[in-house]
This record gives sequence, C-alpha cells and structure tokens, in this order.
Amino acid sequence: MSGSAIVGSGSWLSCFATTALSGTALSCSRFIRIRCSAGATPRFWSWVRIAVVRSVRLWSVISEALRMWPVAPGFFREARQDTTLGGYPIAAGEWVFVLLLAVHRDPAVWGNDADEFHPDRWLGGFRPKPWAYRPFGTGPRACIGQAFALHEAKLLIASLVRDYDLTAHGELDVEENLTLRPANLKISFDPI
Repeated sequence: MSGSAIVGSGSWLSCFATTALSGTALSCSRFIRIRCSAGATPRFWSWVRIAVVRSVRLWSVISEALRMWPVAPGFFREARQDTTLGGYPIAAGEWVFVLLLAVHRDPAVWGNDADEFHPDRWLGGFRPKPWAYRPFGTGPRACIGQAFALHEAKLLIASLVRDYDLTAHGELDVEENLTLRPANLKISFDPI
C-alpha cells in the first residue's frame, strides 16, 4: 500500500518539511533511518525515538532546510544611528529590510555550494556567525514558538523516515507571503 500527498497546507512547517523531504533532501532518510527487527517492542521504539530526535545528523538536516527556506523571507530593522551598510549610507530612523533568503545563501558565509542543500556543512562543529543564520527572525519580534517548532520538526522527520520510504515528484516552488509556503510538489509515502 502506498500513498501520496501534497506537502503544504500553507504553514511554515509544511515548507520546512517539503524542503527537508524533497529532492536531494530525501537523502536525510539515509542519514537518520533507524529500523529494528519485527519483534521490537513499543518500549524499544520509545528509546529509538529519543535517539533519533537527539541525532546530530537530524539536527543538521533541519538546520540546512531552515537555511534554504527560513520561516519568513526576512525582517525589518530600524537604524539607531547613522551608519553605512554594504556601502550605502543609512540615516538614524530609516528602516532596512534584511532578506534572509540572500543572507542564508551568501557564498562568503556558506561557501561555493550556498545554493545547494548540503546538511553535512553543519557537522563537525560548524556554526555560522550569529547574524548569518536567523530562520525564525531575531530580537523581540522573533518567532515565539521557535523551540516548539523545532521539536515538532524533529518528531515529524523522525516519524516519517522511520515508517516510510519517501519519493519526491515534481519540483519545489515556494510561494512568498508573510511566511514561505511550498507549492507544486508531491511526495509519495510508501510504508516500510
């Protein structure tokens, strides 16, 4: 028995899940899949779930998916004093839009493969500069549900790759509104 679904109901999580599960990102199932024998007990599965949720590899897949497609396309900041940004003068009180889609794909920070989904970049202790990775925004207007959302994402990915073989059909398009939303991609779920 197999099924397919359009992953994308308009939430940031659907955009994240689609990114993390589509195209080359489907390789995450090879990174974090944990299978057990047919005789495994439910108690054993609770330990497996904990191990997967704490997995460094899973965290790298989530971080990379949020780098490629952050929750929102960007955020505004008001200059507190006269300054220069990227060679442009900014007067105190002027507003600047920080386009996360550009910041998260800057080759000076992320390397020559900045436009590619490459979760291994997060392994080995790599951490970008704080200003270079802000998938949930920053400051007092940052997403209040960030911790819950990250936990939910870990459980979603761990549960899907544990129970299904996933295959992407089509190409990911992203619609930009207040948040980023996936469009035009189907993922088939074949039970293991």
